Formats: sequence, structure tokens, C-alpha cells
Amino acid sequence: MIRNAFLITIIFLSHPLRGMNELTIREYYAACRGIDKAHAEESRNFRRKMMSRGTEKDLEIFKKKLKRYKEYINKTRKEILRDFRDSCQIDNRAWQKCVKTGIVIMLLNKQNTLANCGTMTIDAKFPTDAYLKIEKRLKKRQIPPGRVSFACSNNSDFLYGVTPSIDEQSVGCLTINVDAWKKADSPQKNFACMCMVEELIELLSIITQLIGDRWPFMMASSELRYNILTLQNRARVLSVLRASVKSAKIASLAKKYALSIATSYFSPADYAFISAVEWWWREVKYLENYFDISPID
Repeated sequence: MIRNAFLITIIFLSHPLRGMNELTIREYYAACRGIDKAHAEESRNFRRKMMSRGTEKDLEIFKKKLKRYKEYINKTRKEILRDFRDSCQIDNRAWQKCVKTGIVIMLLNKQNTLANCGTMTIDAKFPTDAYLKIEKRLKKRQIPPGRVSFACSNNSDFLYGVTPSIDEQSVGCLTINVDAWKKADSPQKNFACMCMVEELIELLSIITQLIGDRWPFMMASSELRYNILTLQNRARVLSVLRASVKSAKIASLAKKYALSIATSYFSPADYAFISAVEWWWREVKYLENYFDISPID
């Protein structure tokens, strides 16, 4: 039972750059329903077992498992970059320079730079509620909203878009798919805003932007251009997967989000990862209530 949830994670890690490819949206939903059905069965079996012979040791096992999920996702982010470098045959010296630059920008973006707020650029059609939600999260991360641009677009398959800055002056640009935003409910909007801010200052996203901007010779090849776009899409999906390991509430929102915007960028393996993490969080909560002890998040 528990082993099956672990194997789902391995499926994701084994195919870090895969999307739905030939799958249709209907097939994607069908696969997701199958995954949820399996986890529901696991949950019923697990709770029956706990009622008869559960111990606090089981809770500790679950907490350690969630910690390992966090380690896995961080490891996967590094593997994706390494695989990209190898597949594109990028010179190691140039690559190391790119990574070091990305780290400097990431650290700069995460610092309180109120003295260099810049001039805010915001599309007149940018949803007011989106801006207010994003502004709150930016300030929580000590990032002045004036260092971020806000734009609108109806072309993205995602609810939002993120373009980290690489000029070390601004943090970047956040884009809202206005049509999709109007259809989203409040939890989906809150979750999207959290992912947007996190992706804005995420090293994987910044390095992806550096590659596309500072190495234009790579864009001469249609295959390399495709690889860069694929890396950008994986960075976006990984921001959602990474968020799911932070808490039970966020994992639940991530799962709903993955179902609400099924695109060619989310694969059944991605959903399986989120669903497995959400399942472990859910059972941790159950065990905490069962043994009447304090939660871990």
C-alpha cells in the first residue's frame, strides 16, 4: 500500500521532462481519476490497519517520508538542469558561469531592496484582486512590488506566466491569463499567486531565462528552441510540485490546480506525484488526530 505511493514518485522522477504528449485531456483526466481511486483504496486500508494496531512510530515514518519527498523534488530540479546541459552539449565553463550568475540574481531577488524599487509597470486590464494577492505575497518575501511588472495575456495554457528578470535591476514580469482568471475560484487564485511569486525567484526559472536571453546562438536550432521551451514549462510545473511538499493545505490546492488546468505540460506522472504527496499529508493529519498530538506544519 504505502510502497505503491512511493513508486508513483519514482515514476515522476524517472521522466522529469515528459509531458502528456499523445494523451488527450480526456485521457489525462481518466488517468488522474485512476490515481485518486488507488489512493482512496490505500487510505481505507491504511486507516483500518491503524484502528487495529497503529502506533506513534507509524506517524514518525510518515513525517520522514514527507521530508524525503522534499529532498526528491530538490534533487529532481538539479537533475533537470544537468540533463538539459548534457543534451544541448553546453560548454561546462559557460554553464558554470550561467549558474553562478543565476545564484547571484536569485539571492538579490530574495533580499530586501527597498532602496531600489524601480518604476512599477502594470497593465490597465490586470485584475485588481490578482495584484492585491500578489502584492501581499511579494511583501511577505520582502520584495518591493515596484520591482515587478504586471501584464495580461489570454494565450497561455497556464493560469499565469512568469518571466524572471536577468538584468539584476528588476525581479521580472508576472502575467495573468485574464479569461482563465475569471473562471478560477478563490483557492485556485491564491495558490496561483503563491506559485507565481515563488517561481519568480526560483533558480531553475532564472537559469532558464538566462539561457534563452544570453545565449541567442542556441535559438538558431529549432531543436534547441524546443528544449528551452520545454525547460521553461518544466520550471512552471515544478513550482507547483515543489509547493505541494510545503504543507497539507498547499498540497490539496496543488492537486485541485493540476486538475483545473490540465495542459500538455502536466503529465499523469506529475499528477501522481502531487496526489501521492497530498495522500501522505492527509494521513499524517489523520495520525496526528488519532494520537492527539501537535501538527508538523
